Amino acid sequence: MTTDQILSDDSLAYSRHNCEVAICVLARGYFFKRKYKKLIDRNNSIFEKISCKNTTKFDFLIFHEGNISDSDKEYINKNSPHCEIKYISVKNFFKRRRIAGKNAFCHETSTSKKFGWGYKCMCHFWFDEFLRYTIDYRYVIRIDEDCIIKDFPLDSLIDTMKCELIKYITPRIYGHDNPDVTIGMQELCNEFVNEQRINISPSFDRNPYTNVFLMDGDYFRGNEIFLSFSRKVNKSGCIYVNRWGDLPLWGCVLSLLDKEIFNITNSIKYIHGSHNEVIN
Repeated sequence: MTTDQILSDDSLAYSRHNCEVAICVLARGYFFKRKYKKLIDRNNSIFEKISCKNTTKFDFLIFHEGNISDSDKEYINKNSPHCEIKYISVKNFFKRRRIAGKNAFCHETSTSKKFGWGYKCMCHFWFDEFLRYTIDYRYVIRIDEDCIIKDFPLDSLIDTMKCELIKYITPRIYGHDNPDVTIGMQELCNEFVNEQRINISPSFDRNPYTNVFLMDGDYFRGNEIFLSFSRKVNKSGCIYVNRWGDLPLWGCVLSLLDKEIFNITNSIKYIHGSHNEVIN
């Protein structure tokens, strides 16, 4: 029988252990077990292309909304036999009440209305909330359930991050997000720059492809620019009103920080299943 680790708002801080790295996914729960094929294929690709080819140890975390049953976990475990998975319910986060409606920065559009509450919570989770749920780890790797890893030189990437100033690694730069779901983002970012007296103009055309990334979580948990910006974004409610995505929000964050912390590498190679696309 598998069990969940359930983290509430008042139980997120816990003591660190020897493992510095977490590979994470926010997974869906399905009624039919065959629907877990993408997740299982992803899990096994991580074992074959990361575990077997690197010495760096990591914890294998699956976040979910509390809708992956024990029976489903046993099925996933059976079909991902080499992956010691820790299941973590984030249902408390997904159930939390938040701002909705029009505000000073943004409003709904016909496009943003097409995205449900769960999708908007997912955007919020991968913007800043995941850093609280991974507080036990210095390095956080996101690999979405529709991503099949072909190469990921974890040892060398971690060594590079430890020896240099790099804090965020992406395999690809993405252009602008749909303007219908970034209403008011530029205005908020410009206001933030003026409030913080940052002598840098935010960028909206160099966004990291966030379905796979590697970051130094400790750096961002302690970075006042990021923390202040995330507070301002969350206060605006625009992730829920206009479906601001984690991709352009992280693009804005990284454009405001030292450019040396941000690295783009073609050494991370994978298939992004949702777009039927080979990355690098």
